[in-house]
Amino acid sequence: MIFDFYKYVEDISANNKLFVENDFEFCKVSGPLGLQDAIAKARHKNNFLAVDDFSDGKVWNNGSAFFTRYVVTIFLFARFDIKRMDDRIDKLAMCRELRSQLHSRFIRDRHSVSAVRYLNVNESLFREFTGAQLNGCTGLYFQLNIDIPTNMCYDEKQWL
Repeated sequence: MIFDFYKYVEDISANNKLFVENDFEFCKVSGPLGLQDAIAKARHKNNFLAVDDFSDGKVWNNGSAFFTRYVVTIFLFARFDIKRMDDRIDKLAMCRELRSQLHSRFIRDRHSVSAVRYLNVNESLFREFTGAQLNGCTGLYFQLNIDIPTNMCYDEKQWL
């Protein structure tokens, strides 16, 4: 990728009030199974922001130019008291709010931070979890695309 998305999210989250005030743990994971391991190892923490270091991608053409698309995933999870449904609802709301704050920061930075200019902020897919899946945590993950212009010009010198 053209910039270190992991480092970028780590830096901006450390300056987010909701992240800091709710003592989120920042981590890097390798797929959903890695998230399960990170949560299990961090039993002293209740809230997690994890960036997946796996990325799906594709090369595509918008009609006039080629791009390489990387799909990046951010997980937001919070532990809740399993005896209190209202606590689960509150923690999910907190994760939703942090997702919204991060996305608004991505929008702002796309126009002011040159490394982020290829981050597609116009849409974001997300999925929410109830808590049964991850050791008493509720939360969500969301995905963004990074679309980097790609030179697909044929070069005869590259062939025998």
